Order: sequence, then structure tokens, then C-alpha cells
Amino acid sequence: MQSVKDITVKQLGQDLHLSWQTNDSVQLTRDGTTLVTGAVQQYVDSNLVPLAPVQYELETGEEFLTIDTALVLDEGQLFWNQKSTIIIRSDQELLIRWGAIPDVESYSVFRDGKRLGETAEHEWYEASPQDVSARYEIRALRPASQENTPLSSVMEGALKLLNTLKREPDREREFESFIFYVRLHPFGRDIDSVAEETIRARLRILTFIAPPILKNPNLLSPHIYFEGDDRTYDPHASEYRTLTEIAMTSLTDNAHVLLDKKANPTRSLTSTGRLRSEDVASTREVYLENIAKKQHSLQFTVYHSVGNPLVIAPDINYTVHTAFERERWRLSGTHLRSPHHEIYLQTESNTFIPVHQTHDLGLSFLADPLPSCHWLFMEAR
Repeated sequence: MQSVKDITVKQLGQDLHLSWQTNDSVQLTRDGTTLVTGAVQQYVDSNLVPLAPVQYELETGEEFLTIDTALVLDEGQLFWNQKSTIIIRSDQELLIRWGAIPDVESYSVFRDGKRLGETAEHEWYEASPQDVSARYEIRALRPASQENTPLSSVMEGALKLLNTLKREPDREREFESFIFYVRLHPFGRDIDSVAEETIRARLRILTFIAPPILKNPNLLSPHIYFEGDDRTYDPHASEYRTLTEIAMTSLTDNAHVLLDKKANPTRSLTSTGRLRSEDVASTREVYLENIAKKQHSLQFTVYHSVGNPLVIAPDINYTVHTAFERERWRLSGTHLRSPHHEIYLQTESNTFIPVHQTHDLGLSFLADPLPSCHWLFMEAR
């Protein structure tokens, strides 16, 4: 029996090299197209679109396994778009591999919100039935750069004072965050064959401040408090700092994308809770680029930079790259670790599927520099 551990996938330049350990006759297909048959043990695929999710199926007799991956880039703005990630499954095994992250010693692994353990390797293996849906998260932290600007030194002083008064160290501020999400559909040809074809989809990205009121850590500012959004994660929330939504239609043909962008008012309050100032931030620097489309395929990048209209503070900056290819999604992004970020994907089921959710660093959202969060979402059917 061929094990998922016997499969090797390596990227060399713009080619993917796949190899396996069996002397039996095999058939290798990519998205339903036969690539090679016979008693072979390797194949080089030179006909791939960078960052587009791709699935291979390796069949030996009545047994088969799947390999989900994507060709990555040599350079670019997004961390995970330069790291090879691979999901290999059979009906009884799972293997997730990811590129090693420099200066990271261990990775925490979760399944459906439950912590499974840690690994020093950049892979996770399970011998378990693959006939149910599951969501895995691989998380890691890396010490962030400690470089500062004159403005942030003042803010850092205020933050340290507040933390001292609260007796709570602001330790999270010292780390960059890396998250790899893996969404698994039930394994099996019969299950996959009845999957509904995706014609339209919607990507929704929100940023928000969770508390109802937030104290300004800058003790010299006349804006003593800020009004928050008073909520937790919710794709349908009307309270947010910014909302970016991309509607995608005609995905099986020549896809169309439509961008909608909004910002709610920013309000500062006096010490007695009265409204002091109110303004709405500009969304001019929220836009789409790098749109590439063909039948059953779409890629684009969302850029977002929205400032605080009342005080000098870091902009809410994020970048999200989306790739859709034959019913599979691959999304990646980066953002500063404040405020709260949440990203959802809605397809034919009309349910918003969580892609990425991360909490902010509390009072640190007004100080600069902030550590970043780098995330990747992949799925395997």
C-alpha cells in the first residue's frame, strides 16, 4: 500500500517534481487530466500557473491518494506566497507540509479549534480516517523587530505605564504571527463528484475594535477615549472600522469582480463619555490589482490602507491575494496585528466560511511599529 509519507513534492524553478515509492503501475492525473501511466516513480510538471491551487491524484490499482499544492513565487510581498505548502491524503492518512519559517523553533497544530500538539518539524502526519470535514490550523510566533520611531517611543512609554498600572505585560506585541489554515472536505471520489459547481462567490473582509470603549494610551492627546464596535467575530456585523467586499460572478466562464468598500465613523469621547470628535476615514487606498481570469480560474489582490481621521496612528494596512481554480480556493495575506481582522468566503451554499480571524493587541493598536500577521488558507477536496 502506498503511504502518503512516500510522496515527495519539490519545486525547482517553475516546475514541480513529484516522486513516489512503488514498483506497481500507477496513473497520475491533474484536475482530471492524465499526465502519466505505467511503472514510473516520478513526474515533472512544467505547465502550472503560479499560486493557482492544483490537485494531483495518484492511483495504484484500486487505491488512490491526492496531492494538493500550488506553484509559489521566488519573491513578493506576501510571506506564504513564497513558501511551498502541500496536503497529501489517502482514505486513512493525512500529511500536511509547509516551508520552514526562519527563527521559528516549533509549530502548534489545532484541529477544529482543539489543540493537537506541537512539532519542531515543518510537517504534520496523522493516521486517521479522512471521511469527514475538518479544519486544521498550524500556528507559529517569531520575535518581531524592535526598531522604533520617535512617535512610537512616546506611545511605547504610555503603553508601558498603562501595563504597569494594570500589572499586565504587553508580551504579544513582541511577536510576529504565522498561521496556515487547512480546510479538508470528506475524502473520496463519490463525495467529490456531487460537489456543487461554484458560479459565484463573495469575499468579505472586516476590521473592528472589540471593546465598546477604548482608552487612548497617549496621555497627552485631547482624545481621551475612542468608541469601539462592541462585538466579537460576525460576518454580518454592521459595526466595524472598515468593510471590504469583493463579489465574484461567472466563475465557470469569464469571471467578473466587483469591489465594494466602506468605513464607519471614528468617534472620540470625553472623560464623561460625551462625543468630542467624529470623522470618517477615506477608503481611496482600497483597491484591486493583478486581476487574472479564465474559465474556471480567477486571481486578484486586494490592497487596503485606511488611516485614523482623528489622530496620528498607524494605518489599517492589509494585503489579501485570492486564487480560485476548479472548485478550490487558496487565499493568503498579511496585516498588522491590530485591530481585529476577520475574513469570510461565501459560495453557492450561502454560508460565510471563516477564512481568517485574529484578535488585536489591545491598546497597542495606536503605537508603531506593530508586528505583522502572515496567514494562508488552503482547501483539499
